[in-house]
Amino acid sequence: MMPADVRPTPRWALSGLALGHASVFLWGAVVIPWQRFSLVSVSLAIAAASYLTLAVLAARGKPPFSRVWRAVSWASLAGLGVLIGLTLDAAFYLQALYGSLGEGIGVALAVAVAPVALLTLPISLWGLAVTGGVSTRARVSVIAIIVLSVFTLAFQARARAAVSPVPGPDISSIRFPLPDSDSVDTRAPVPYPGPTLYSPVPLDCAQDPAARGGRDQATVFLAFVSIAEGRIEPRLRCLQAPPEQMSDRIGQILTEGSFRLPVKIDVVTGVSRLRPSRLPIDMLALRPGLDGVCHRGRCLTPWQLVGANHFVRFQPLPFIPDLRLGVSGNALGVSLGRAEPSQAGVEGLTRVETESWLLTKGGELIRLHRLRPEVAELDAPRLEQARRAAESYILDSQDGSGIFRYVLDPYTGGEYVQDFVLPRQAGTTLGLCETLDTDPRRGEASRRSLRAMGEWERVIGDMGALVKPADAVSAHLGDTALPLIAFIACRDQLARNTADIAGLDETIGRMGRWLARMQRPDGSFYPSFDLLTGAPEQGPDPLYAAGQAIYALSSLERLAQSEPHIAEPSRVSEVVDRAMEYFSESYWDRRLLRLFFVEENWHCLAAKASLEHHRHDGYERFCLDYMEFKKRFILDENSRVAEAFIGGHGFGNLLPPHNTPTAGLGETLAAAMAIKQARGEPLGEDRVVLDKILHYLVRQQWSDAACFACDGRKLALGAFSESIASPVVRIDYVQHALSALTHGAPFLADRSDLR
Repeated sequence: MMPADVRPTPRWALSGLALGHASVFLWGAVVIPWQRFSLVSVSLAIAAASYLTLAVLAARGKPPFSRVWRAVSWASLAGLGVLIGLTLDAAFYLQALYGSLGEGIGVALAVAVAPVALLTLPISLWGLAVTGGVSTRARVSVIAIIVLSVFTLAFQARARAAVSPVPGPDISSIRFPLPDSDSVDTRAPVPYPGPTLYSPVPLDCAQDPAARGGRDQATVFLAFVSIAEGRIEPRLRCLQAPPEQMSDRIGQILTEGSFRLPVKIDVVTGVSRLRPSRLPIDMLALRPGLDGVCHRGRCLTPWQLVGANHFVRFQPLPFIPDLRLGVSGNALGVSLGRAEPSQAGVEGLTRVETESWLLTKGGELIRLHRLRPEVAELDAPRLEQARRAAESYILDSQDGSGIFRYVLDPYTGGEYVQDFVLPRQAGTTLGLCETLDTDPRRGEASRRSLRAMGEWERVIGDMGALVKPADAVSAHLGDTALPLIAFIACRDQLARNTADIAGLDETIGRMGRWLARMQRPDGSFYPSFDLLTGAPEQGPDPLYAAGQAIYALSSLERLAQSEPHIAEPSRVSEVVDRAMEYFSESYWDRRLLRLFFVEENWHCLAAKASLEHHRHDGYERFCLDYMEFKKRFILDENSRVAEAFIGGHGFGNLLPPHNTPTAGLGETLAAAMAIKQARGEPLGEDRVVLDKILHYLVRQQWSDAACFACDGRKLALGAFSESIASPVVRIDYVQHALSALTHGAPFLADRSDLR
């Protein structure tokens, strides 16, 4: 029997600590989005109740509270062990599903467990020490249980993630029938905008691919447009047969009626039953572009899941509605027509691994990787083709008023033209004006865009700022800084026609004077300007906008050297120099350089834009230090990620790289390389990294092959989506990719040392 109150105990300190622990654990049980009544939420609730009881007894000072403290200490350690076990189980499962993640899994595990361990271990070990200690026998038993549990969890997790292989046909050896133009039913009118493969309707299979009989035969998902009996419609078929008979089955289905190319083929190569996890990791149960899902013979292909935005459905934090990532088991169940209650999650669903093939419009059979064709050689013509395709998308997305289409869904063709955001409109316009050529479409597009932005100028004495909405009481730094960069870049392009720039110079001069007025005495910038009082407003350095302001003012300095009627060159030079000095010396703690940065892309672009007329060694070095830090996030062969992710900006296999951060890093790296070139520094390693970035971006671009299921108008051609998992196109995604291709391609013209 444990002796009662063997040592004096600090009542009030213990009561306060226990009450704090109870509050934290109660918050975790109620707020953190665990599955309802899961082991974790119940354990946290019990821990909260235990610590609350301990706090009350300790405050009262009654003799039994030492025994309660000891019991709570053991229970807390046991609860911590359960949480560590669940986290290890999740880590082992994800590692088996996504491959080796190396240090990433270890870091994620430590981050997940550390807060609870820091809360639990000190007070629990203190409690055991004060109330009698722990015997050697008990210590040995605990260690043995921990070791055995880890091995058991690893074995069970790998078993859960294990894939049962499914025999499949050799698609590359099949001779597919091609449509006979003479057999096309001419009674079928081709509707505008034309037929499309896309359909959100699940395919019906004779049996679930994971069923015993389903695993003994090949399963192929086939999608094509059928033209027969006066109807044009997408046809989705699930074919199941022995592998040696699959070629005949495919030919039979395609020749039953007239069809059009392309034909999408998904071959099931493996199946795995999904089981709910006790931690919220079910959102990662399917891999975008690679896995489909089935329920009792009803299946959705990988491209259907992407097209229906299933990989941005899970909402981990209800109080942050815009935060969505990964799949939702409940939403999948609804799409598959599951009759179970909506809270069933992934229970009963089957993950199906697939190989992806496409019979193109030209009759060529190609393999798709994560729904994208492979880019074999990234030479100068291929880069120029990608750049022109992106530029063409932007030009086609502009309406008559000069505003660019903000959002496009490639699969449905749904468009959204927003009442534009000034910086995004300006950034897109800048992308068009960065390349000087004689394309009349670009010139007209830039004129319309400048006119659309110029309508929002608010004249303040001899200054001008772009203010939106019209009734706003403050003018924000970024709403004028980035548009001014675009105004000056487009002026260079429009200068061939003096009529185009007659009023533009006055606008540029007013905006430049306003930006100079927004500088603080130390060289930094105010975030906004009070239009009622006529004075800048105090606040922290605005993210992005400060770098854009330096870029704009430096561009103005260059322009003023040849056009002094726009601005006084010496005055603008003084403002630029003071800003560069601040951001290279005072803005960032020098001890943190090379260890941590936020987003400083625009400072690199500003430093590059200043190379010919305003060199500043410290500012250039700030950019180069920043890029040395950011290059760590570009995935390469040593990152042990899927091949399709190499060159992307990301953190491992769990979440696909996002295209805009990748493109932004590409254009920034190109700027840093231009600075290095001017400084006489080597570019070898940078060229290798840039090659990977641009290769990744070109793979992600919507090409004719990638757009096999797009809306019939193929509006997305040349565009870029958010990621492999999210098909929605936004105009700023395309703008950043266009800039990366424009500025990066010249550094890769000679590829002899990159092969």
